[in-house]
Amino acid sequence: MLSRIYLEITNICNRSCAFCPGTKRAPRALTPEEFAFLAAKLRPHTDYLYLHVMGEPLAHPQLPELLKIAGELGFRVILTTNGTLLAARQEALLSAPCLHKVHISLHSFEANVAGSFDDYLSGCFTFAKLAAETGKLVDLRLWNLDGETTRGQHTQNDAILAALEAVFPQPWTRNTWGLRLCERVFVHYAEKFDWPDLSVSEQRDTGTCRALKDQLAVLSDGTVVPCCLDHEGDVPLGNLFSQELDEILRALPAQALLSGELLRPETLCEIGVNRTGFSHGDGTYRQYLGYLCFSKHPLQRLSEVPHWMGARSIGLSGFTGNHLSLDPDAGRFVLFLGNRCHGRVSHIVPPEGKDLSAYGLDARGVGLVRWSDGRLVPSSAKYVYFKDEMLHAPIESRMRALGWLA
Repeated sequence: MLSRIYLEITNICNRSCAFCPGTKRAPRALTPEEFAFLAAKLRPHTDYLYLHVMGEPLAHPQLPELLKIAGELGFRVILTTNGTLLAARQEALLSAPCLHKVHISLHSFEANVAGSFDDYLSGCFTFAKLAAETGKLVDLRLWNLDGETTRGQHTQNDAILAALEAVFPQPWTRNTWGLRLCERVFVHYAEKFDWPDLSVSEQRDTGTCRALKDQLAVLSDGTVVPCCLDHEGDVPLGNLFSQELDEILRALPAQALLSGELLRPETLCEIGVNRTGFSHGDGTYRQYLGYLCFSKHPLQRLSEVPHWMGARSIGLSGFTGNHLSLDPDAGRFVLFLGNRCHGRVSHIVPPEGKDLSAYGLDARGVGLVRWSDGRLVPSSAKYVYFKDEMLHAPIESRMRALGWLA
C-alpha cells in the first residue's frame, strides 16, 4: 500500500501563480465515468487520494459527483486549492463525508493581483472554521518564506496573521513547521520551492526521493508518473486507462526507479546479457536469434556492437534497421538510422543437430527465410559482419579524425 496517490481531476486552473510552472499539456478534465474507472483501479493501492497535480480541483464542474464516487470507493480525500472558489464550493465540500483534509495555499493571493484581499481571506477563514467543526482538517499554507531566491516575497503575511487572529483567537500552539490555531486548523510555513525542470542542469542533491515508495501520480490523461512533481509527464511509466497499476509497477521503468538503477551502466549491461544470450561455463557464448537487444559478441564479426566499443557495450535494434549502441563504461553511444533491414537475420547459432540449412540458408549463410506469416525474406547470417565493415569502420575513422576516439 502507498501512503498516497495523486489523481489529477483537471489540469485547468483559474489563476496563474508566479510560483507555479503550469503545464503545456492540452487542457483536460476527467469525466465522472473516467474518474470512477481510474479511482477503482487505484483503490487497492492506497486509502488516501489527492485530487490534484496541476490545475485547481475546485474548478472541476462535476466535483460533487467525483467526491461522491470517491466516498463510495472508501477513499479519504485530500484537496489542495488556491482558495478562490471555496465560497462557491463550500456546501459540496462540507457535506462530503470522504473529505479528510483541505490545503489552502494562502500565498497564492500574493502571486495574483485580482480581487479583494480581505474578501479572499474572509472566504478562506470562514471555510476553515466550518470545516473544522465538521471534523475535517485544514492546512493554511504560507509557502513563501525567505529563501535564497525569495527575499521579501511575503509582504502580506503579517496582515494574514492579523486577520487569522480575529477568527481564531490566540493562544496558538507553535510546532516545528508552523502553528496550530485550534482543533484541526493549522498554519504551515515553508520556503518557496522550485519545481523540477529538465532544462536545469543541476537539481537538488539532498533529501530522500519517495517516488513509487510512498506515492505516485496519475495525470488527467491517465499517464502514471512517479510522483506529483512530474507535472508534465516527463517520466511516463504507463497509462492507467489501458493498463492495470500492478502491471505498470512491475515493468522495467518502475522497477529501475525503485531500485535506483535507472540508466546505471550495470543495468544496461544486465539488460543486454539477459535478453540476448548467455555464456557457458567453458567461456563460449551463444547469441539468441531474433531479439532486439544485443550484448557484444566475443567474436567481432558476429557482433551488433561496433568493434571500437567496450566489451560491456550493448546494442538496441529496431525492425527497420535503426540501431543504437551504448558503451556504459566510456559513456558513448552511436545511433544508426536506416529503413532497409526488415526481417533480416543478424546472426544464427543453430541448435545442436541442425545447421544453417534448417533456416533456409546455404553454406555461405545466404538465402530465403520463411517467417511466421509465410513470407520468404532474403536474409544473410553475415549481415553483422558486413555491417561492421561497411558502417562501423568508416564511422570509427571519422570519429578518430575528429578526435572523438583516442
